[in-house]
Amino acid sequence: MPGHIIVRQSSLSGRRAWSVQDADELLGDDITACRDMSAARREQYLKSRSLIRDIVVNELGDAWHGFQHKGQTGPPRLRDSSRSVSITHCGAHVAVAVASGVEVGIDIERTDAVFDSPSLQRRMCTPGELARAASMRPLERRRWLTRLWTVKEAYVKSRGRGLSLDLRAVDSADLPAHRRSAWVSTESVCADVALTVVWAEGGSRP
Repeated sequence: MPGHIIVRQSSLSGRRAWSVQDADELLGDDITACRDMSAARREQYLKSRSLIRDIVVNELGDAWHGFQHKGQTGPPRLRDSSRSVSITHCGAHVAVAVASGVEVGIDIERTDAVFDSPSLQRRMCTPGELARAASMRPLERRRWLTRLWTVKEAYVKSRGRGLSLDLRAVDSADLPAHRRSAWVSTESVCADVALTVVWAEGGSRP
């Protein structure tokens, strides 16, 4: 992974008592997003964004201005900064990425029986990917599809599209690490959790 991208992971176990002032300082213009969230969702939201602030302030040495207001949809964007950020959660896991000069997307996912669903496989896979999945043993297929999902999800995040982009339009065979337009890094967080970071030049984010 290039030096201009920083990735951090953490656990959501344990809760911090966030004051209104703390949340306002952290989120900036995006503070309104927290108003109607459940306590658990608010903790997740604030924890992930505090990881980004730690990177920006403590590792990159930038001043902190919070986040732009994004409403209910759209990728997170830093206020008064050209750096790209991405956030992902899965159960007790949270991971974030901060990038300079490229658009970044990150996704984390637990290996789960949901990936055994033929319907889901048809919604997320190209014909070639379906054929490859069909040749695998059940557990191998489940793990491979989990990783494939994180690759696709991270890629569409890097393009600022989220799941508005049909995952079948993203062919994993077109996203090897050596391509100039997009790079992919996938790793195992633990035995049953996959994490993928995708960074792309010339992203189409708003």
